[in-house]
Amino acid sequence: MSIIAVPKHVKTCKSNSFMKVEKINDYIAKVKHYLKVNEHDELLYKYECLKNFQDNWDIEAIDFYEMYNNALSSKMSNRLWGGRRNSSKSAMLEMIKTDKHFADAMFRDLLDESKSVGPRMERFIFHAEQLADLASKGKKQPLHHKHANYHILSVYLAFRYPETYCIYEYKNFKECMIKLEILEVPQIFEIGRFFKLAQALNKMLQKDEELLEIHKERINEDIFYQENSLLLVSDFIDLVGGKQYRIEDY
Repeated sequence: MSIIAVPKHVKTCKSNSFMKVEKINDYIAKVKHYLKVNEHDELLYKYECLKNFQDNWDIEAIDFYEMYNNALSSKMSNRLWGGRRNSSKSAMLEMIKTDKHFADAMFRDLLDESKSVGPRMERFIFHAEQLADLASKGKKQPLHHKHANYHILSVYLAFRYPETYCIYEYKNFKECMIKLEILEVPQIFEIGRFFKLAQALNKMLQKDEELLEIHKERINEDIFYQENSLLLVSDFIDLVGGKQYRIEDY
C-alpha cells in the first residue's frame, strides 16, 4: 500500500505516522462524485465569505469597527461566526466599540506570521477575555466574548492567509481522520498539528486534476473567491467527516 509521510512535527507514533494514499484517494473519488451529482452545493457560502473578507479587510483602516463588520459579512450564511446576534462577530463588535486600539493590537498579533501560530491564538483568547471584561463594566449581563475556541480564530487566519490556513471544525475533522485511518487523531487543543495535516491533505488534493476542474467550475462566479485556498481542504473534511452529507453513499 502506498503511503505519504506527514511532516515530522505532526507524527503521532511510529505505527501511525503516515497517511494512506489509497484511503485518501478513495474519499477523493467520493467527494468528486458528490460534487458532480449534487446541484445544491451547501459549502459554497465559505467562498463568498472569504471574498467579502479579502475585499474589505484592512488592518490600517481608520474605522476598525466598520471594517471588521464589512469583512465578516455574507448574503449566503453567517454560520462561520455563529450568526448575526449573540455570536462571535457581535461580541467582537462590542469589544471593538469598547476599545478599538486594544482590538486592533489583538488582531495585529494574531495575524503576525513572524510568530508561532499556537501562542498567537492563545494570546488572542486571553486578551479577548480581558477586553470582554472591560466591555461588561456597568452592564447587568457580562459580555461573553465567544472567542475561547480555535474555530473563529481559524476563520480569521484562513481568510487572511487562505493558502496557509484551514478552517477548524474539530468534530468533522476528527471523524474525517478516523475514516482516513489516522488512528491517533490530534486532540482538540493540538491546533498546530491540525494545520500541518491540512497542508498535507492539500498536497494530495492538488494532485487530482479532475477534482481541481470540478472545484474550479463550482466557484466560477464573481461572488466567490476563486484564487487558491485551503477551503477545498475544509470542504473535503466537512464532506468526509460531516454525517449530514452521507458521503459514504457515493
